[in-house]
Parts: sequence; C-alpha cells; structure tokens
Amino acid sequence: MAILNFLNSRPEGASLDDLRPFYEDARTRFPAIYRESDFESYLGFLQSFQLLDISQGAVSIKPAGREFLKWLVENGKAGPFHG
Repeated sequence: MAILNFLNSRPEGASLDDLRPFYEDARTRFPAIYRESDFESYLGFLQSFQLLDISQGAVSIKPAGREFLKWLVENGKAGPFHG
C-alpha cells in the first residue's frame, strides 16, 4: 500500500528504482509475507489488479488504484498495512 500512496502523490509516476525501497522495507518488516515474492512479482500482482501501470521503466497509479485508496479511507481501512 505504501507504493500506491507514494504514486498517488506523483501524477508523473516514478521509476522502478524509486519504488524498490518500499518493497525492501516491507520485506524486512514482514518476512513471512514476502518470503515467496520478489519485487517484480509484487509489482506484477498490483498490475494484475489494474492498480498501477508499468511502461518503459516508469510506474504510475491507475484510476482503479486511486479508487482503491479512496475505498480504504471511506471504509475505515486506511492502515496499518503489511506492505
């Protein structure tokens, strides 16, 4: 979720290198959850739900990603999250 929040404040998107620290932090704090997943797989998971777009090394949040963040807040599920 930290990646979506970060991208939500950057309409121009971000580089893969900008996002990697968010994944590494979550992997360190929640090793059991991220044991079977690498950075690329995690981004692929978010992309498979149409939450973000990856194009030519740039990542941006999609409208469904913004709506998901909005839904979390409106339904009192704004965190804390495990990555």
